Amino acid sequence: MGKELYMTTTELETNAIRELILDYGQRIYNGDIKGAWNLRSKDAITIVPEQRNPLPQKESMDRYLQGIKAYEFIQLRPITIHEIITSGDLAFVRMTYCTEFKSKEDAGESLVFFSRHIYILSRESDEGWKITHDTWSNVPYDDGEIP
Repeated sequence: MGKELYMTTTELETNAIRELILDYGQRIYNGDIKGAWNLRSKDAITIVPEQRNPLPQKESMDRYLQGIKAYEFIQLRPITIHEIITSGDLAFVRMTYCTEFKSKEDAGESLVFFSRHIYILSRESDEGWKITHDTWSNVPYDDGEIP
């Protein structure tokens, strides 16, 4: 018998959310933006730190697609989920990772950021979870140890 038979509903939900978030992040690193966006609700928003208004689903996806064309996303540190909180049909995820954005045009241009993310998810009618809100803060990294 599998371990799943002995897990509580909360453990099963937490594991499903963890897998969804890790899958979402890996799809972005692999350049599968459309696949990643399928893990978001149809009306999901992205709250970009440097912009006044949140980006709706299509605009957010277009921005990521532009980023993938211009930069190679290199994962320097694994996605680390620090906290998952579920409350009814909502879930909250706090995670970090470190990424190098290497220009595809200019071989010398490279930016490295340590990112702190917050995701809000909701349970959809099919009992699956979808990302509804995505926001983050980036800390530029120059030299020394990654935070």
